[in-house]
Amino acid sequence: MSQENMKELKFSITGMDCPSCAQKIEIFCQKIKGVKDAKVNFINSTLLLKFDVDLFIKEQFFLSTKKIGYTLFEIKNEINTLSTSELKKQFRKNKKFKSFPQEKKISEQNKTEIKISNFSKIVTFFSNHNWKTIGILSFIYIILLSLQFFTNKNWHFLFTILTLIPFFPIVKKAFYLGKSGQMFSVETLMSISSLGAIIIGASEEAAAVLILYLIGEKLESATLAKSNQELKTLLTILPDKVTRILANKEQEIINLSEVKVDDILEIKPGDRFPVDGKVISGESFVDESLITGEATPIFKSKTVLVSAGSINIDGYLVIQANTTAQNNTVSKLVKLISEAQASKTKTMRSIEQFSKFYTPAVLFFGILVACIPPLFFQESWLVWIYRGLAILLIGCPCALVISTPSAISTGILIAAKLGILIKNAVSLETIGKIKQIAFDKTGTLTYGKLDVTKIVTFDKPDTQILQIAASIEAKTNHPLAKGIIEYAKNLDISFLVVKNSKTIPGIGVQGEINELPVLICSPQYAKKLTPISLYFENEIIELQNNGNTVICIIVNFKLEGLIALKDKVKFEAKEAIKNLKKLNINSTILTGDNAATARLIADQLDIAVKAELLPSEKLNFIKSNSEKAFIAMVGDGINDAPALAAANIAIAMGNGSNIAIDSSQVIITGNKLTSIIDAISLSKKVMLTIKQNILIAVGLKVIFFTLTIFGSTQLWMAILADTGATLIVTLNSLSILLYKSKFSR
Repeated sequence: MSQENMKELKFSITGMDCPSCAQKIEIFCQKIKGVKDAKVNFINSTLLLKFDVDLFIKEQFFLSTKKIGYTLFEIKNEINTLSTSELKKQFRKNKKFKSFPQEKKISEQNKTEIKISNFSKIVTFFSNHNWKTIGILSFIYIILLSLQFFTNKNWHFLFTILTLIPFFPIVKKAFYLGKSGQMFSVETLMSISSLGAIIIGASEEAAAVLILYLIGEKLESATLAKSNQELKTLLTILPDKVTRILANKEQEIINLSEVKVDDILEIKPGDRFPVDGKVISGESFVDESLITGEATPIFKSKTVLVSAGSINIDGYLVIQANTTAQNNTVSKLVKLISEAQASKTKTMRSIEQFSKFYTPAVLFFGILVACIPPLFFQESWLVWIYRGLAILLIGCPCALVISTPSAISTGILIAAKLGILIKNAVSLETIGKIKQIAFDKTGTLTYGKLDVTKIVTFDKPDTQILQIAASIEAKTNHPLAKGIIEYAKNLDISFLVVKNSKTIPGIGVQGEINELPVLICSPQYAKKLTPISLYFENEIIELQNNGNTVICIIVNFKLEGLIALKDKVKFEAKEAIKNLKKLNINSTILTGDNAATARLIADQLDIAVKAELLPSEKLNFIKSNSEKAFIAMVGDGINDAPALAAANIAIAMGNGSNIAIDSSQVIITGNKLTSIIDAISLSKKVMLTIKQNILIAVGLKVIFFTLTIFGSTQLWMAILADTGATLIVTLNSLSILLYKSKFSR
């Protein structure tokens, strides 16, 4: 298949009840002509299909997937193609997207195949497997059972008919799955068990088995939908309509989808921000709990950024849009959570591999149970065939397959509500294994808002040194730069023209002013470039001993001045470090700052420290320690990126640089250090739940296998054992929804 002919389409799927359904669809789709790759996201009920446009026929694809019991709807644009009100209506009706358009005519042969008999129409009606059809089947079953009891007659024929109505869709699905190479599906086990029960005269039990199976499917589906409902709700929180302010100051009401970057929008008290933007007028407190998990409102004023989905509490604001409806914070949040939920842990992959061998093993075991006692011990064929059929029902792998993804997806969703974005399932699994953690200092353990405390020069005015430094630092987003720039603006100092500006990670910023090279760097690096006078040396030592961060301004390879800045330790940092110790996790500060300043911070927090490190030295520390035990790196800057990439788990603060965030698997959107403790605790909770789920799934099967062999179960009990285990596992996973932060928010 040539790359030019390759195309991707995304579909929503109806009919999936558990992750094993997702596996079936993936395998089935990959057998279809022209399909290169198929990836199913069970949590979001979506299929991403990659195919060759010359070989792939969409209509046949839809018909094929319909035959195995799943309906597909093409997704044209996943987020905000519909208005919020339309989305809400569709979610209430359990519909996601409009049906796909028919682009090609269906052949006469396909038309013939679609024509069905009256009996098939009845079967088709009942194959929908909704609560209405299940209710009708259950009512008919109860009536027949009552008649059999009161008349004392055998109603085997009618029970057989009742069994065959829901049986045909299941056996049809098993047939087409078998054609695609999936011989040992749950549908195969159900088909053999139901047909076998009819043959041996247990048709009333066969009907009960199928009805209980359908009820179990619906209960599983409904229970699993609970964990995903809040994610769907995110798509509906943004306003349908937005007030745009035109150049002539007139206002117009537009749809959310019409908002463009740089549009001027009015946000009234109580309104949600429709897109990300910047405040250009007004002041207000803003509730950002949806994005950061932080319940305390944040004061916003002119030039401050705001996020889509946040609520304007008490003031009138005018904002300038920085994004559209399709790429704002909410849409990105939904996409990130969806991708994380769709990813797989090592445990999930192991279970998937195990399930490939498990189902045929159960079928083989059922055959042995049915045949060995009658063949070798003269036992009754009917009795042991009955027990063999029960083995098949008990052996359905649904509970085992769902044990991990249901817990993982719920954990990722709860983490997001707490202001912790976890990029993939492996990261959620891994973060609970952390034994040591390394912190960057500035912007991580401290607020990163450095205030200028002193300017030191030898023969030039303070304002001249500040002007040079601010002009160079204006080209970077480092916390040190922000402090200097803000201080210069407060003094109404104008900026100079800078050429050839460049950030040197771990060292500083360089550029040219009036054709002279200028470098802003740390004292330890300055000493490598130029001699430092005793006057400047003494000032550096004194300032650093008092907890200041000192930067050197080198002009034309000569030290012309110093600027001292001071930061504050985050109020929750001490609590976070104390709680890490309770979890037996060792903490270390890794910083490029001077040893004296770093030591003052470390003493306040009672934590180990390594100072005056270059990015490569931070990287070496992480590499060497990761060989001993699981280590996490927490940072926010460009110079932290190498160390973040090398750690077993990389944690970025949400206000950090893009490269730090991109290098991380976990993002603390609210910038609260205590959220790291929540992430670790939540990971441990999720992994404990997964172990419990596996124990429940396997344990119940072992118990019922044993009871069946000794004749203590019936077919309807067997299906209840399977469905019951699945429901228990799912409900246990949903208990993660009850997880609360250990810290007041």
